Amino acid sequence: MSVLAHCAWLLLVGSSLACSRGAPAPAPPRTLDAAAPPPPAPAQKVTRPTWTAPITVPREATFRDFVARARDVAPAKRAGDCLVREDETSALVLEALDVDEGDLPDPPDDLDALLDRNVYVAGDIAWGTRLVRPLVTDGGNYLDLVALTPVPRLVFRANTLVLVVTDRTVYIGANGTVGFQHLEKFPPRLMTAALEQVAVWIVAAEGAAPLTRVQEALDTLREAKGSVVLATPLPTAAPGPTALTSPHWPVPTEVPERCRPGVYESTAIQPRGDYSYERSGTLLTVSQRAASTCRTKLPTGVGGTLDVHALIQPDGSVKDACIDSDDALDGTIRSCLVDAMRHTAFPPADKRPGWVAFGTRVSVAGPPIRGTCDPHSAAPATGSGSP
Repeated sequence: MSVLAHCAWLLLVGSSLACSRGAPAPAPPRTLDAAAPPPPAPAQKVTRPTWTAPITVPREATFRDFVARARDVAPAKRAGDCLVREDETSALVLEALDVDEGDLPDPPDDLDALLDRNVYVAGDIAWGTRLVRPLVTDGGNYLDLVALTPVPRLVFRANTLVLVVTDRTVYIGANGTVGFQHLEKFPPRLMTAALEQVAVWIVAAEGAAPLTRVQEALDTLREAKGSVVLATPLPTAAPGPTALTSPHWPVPTEVPERCRPGVYESTAIQPRGDYSYERSGTLLTVSQRAASTCRTKLPTGVGGTLDVHALIQPDGSVKDACIDSDDALDGTIRSCLVDAMRHTAFPPADKRPGWVAFGTRVSVAGPPIRGTCDPHSAAPATGSGSP
């Protein structure tokens, strides 16, 4: 019997007895036994305030101080299109914050010894706001990060690079690969390409790293086309289950953009066309260009990757398009992408003329979350005070 049902049964029994016996006798006055201990006071839950104003940290502070400030106001949510700016006193102001309930441990004091080895940066997205899953759970080569700022969904599947700041240098590594290298040794042409193509950048730091060095690392990403996430390393591998690897979810049955079974089977396409190897890469470029038209229609940081299918006619026009699965979980993105694909002209099949059933995975994202704010982009902190 549930608690509510049990209480209702007691009330019902009490009412029946009262009705059968008449009005109950008045209860005797309550007396307090002086020898009895006073009843215990009810336990009070202590919660941290939900702070919506920016967090200000002195410029001469370390990243450990920065994490402590974020811990003081957790849980807190503050969205923004940029992460860090300087105020009129040159103190650093965190414009965006996304910290869940729970303790944030201090980051490790020294990460150089770890990052100079072949540390593994895993590709799994763990529970909560954890970004990087360790290779092993009993110490050794791991880097487990907890996000302090909003994480775009593109981090699930798109290209992600990690910058780790120490008191000596800055390391760079790719999410899902083994090994970091010093940023100053990273080839400039590769950095230029990365700033153009990488969807998400994660910036973390050891506890002893000066905030000025963290800001310098963020400044190197001013020209980045992707979003920036600020994260803190955990001192040891965090417990908890490993999350889904490369998660993609089927589009709900009732969604009009969903691919219907059998619609794009090759046996239904007559005559079946085919693209040469040289031209097949053009299909990916055209698909991504169509997806980019949805960029301006989305909020900052919103996006994801979607499996899109298209039925291309012999003249290159699109007969129909649909979404098979995605990790964006956003109807606006799905409908925009399907509409963009339906109005896209592909090159005709050249290896063998005919109809082509084409499928690819594209990334769609709104304006990126920038690492460093422009001086005019953020208003001074408001509220009764700053933590």
